[in-house]
Amino acid sequence: MHFPDSAGIHDIETRLADGRSVRYTLSVPTAAPPDGRRALMLILHYAGTPTRYYGRPLLEFLFEPALRPLAPVCLAPEAINGQWHTEENEAFVMQVLDGAMAAYGVAPARVVIGGYSMGAIGTWHFIEHYPERFSAALPVAGYPNHELVCPVPVHAFHSASDELFPLAPLEARIAALAARGQPVTLTTANVNGHYDVNGYRGALDAAPAWLQQVWQAQD
Repeated sequence: MHFPDSAGIHDIETRLADGRSVRYTLSVPTAAPPDGRRALMLILHYAGTPTRYYGRPLLEFLFEPALRPLAPVCLAPEAINGQWHTEENEAFVMQVLDGAMAAYGVAPARVVIGGYSMGAIGTWHFIEHYPERFSAALPVAGYPNHELVCPVPVHAFHSASDELFPLAPLEARIAALAARGQPVTLTTANVNGHYDVNGYRGALDAAPAWLQQVWQAQD
């Protein structure tokens, strides 16, 4: 896999050991991290028929601008054949995550995962099955049908206007987690329905301060 040295946003196509072509987008910061420990934001894209570098808009217009005060590396892989929970996508995500962490000196305790819609479902999946790999999670506009598991701190972002994922069931599940002492927060954003991705931009401005609190508590 290829991990450029130069700052900026890079679209990368490479091949796995089995010869399969995969793509991902990377944002390499120019600024130093505020606490001296480089963070990484892993971004899982929404559903649909992927165009090339399908995760780039979420990186470029939503997560990277919101998290810029933390100067993280941002990594947005393009899913292989759809859903994030498949065995092939789990393997791909972990391989590209390991490569980016090594290439940019990312602190293992500063790895965050997040995503939108299907990517939010994938976020809940990865923290359930790979909790040791992530310090926190930022799912936006989506949640799985089954009971939520919260092994790492989660700050979920959702909307009362979401026509695909109603807010009330998520509120109930998060309230149940919080009642059991789980580290979970829900922010309700004022957006225009499920597909108003950029409408979440202002709400996500709360993420850097929340992450710094999480990291200080974990340190």
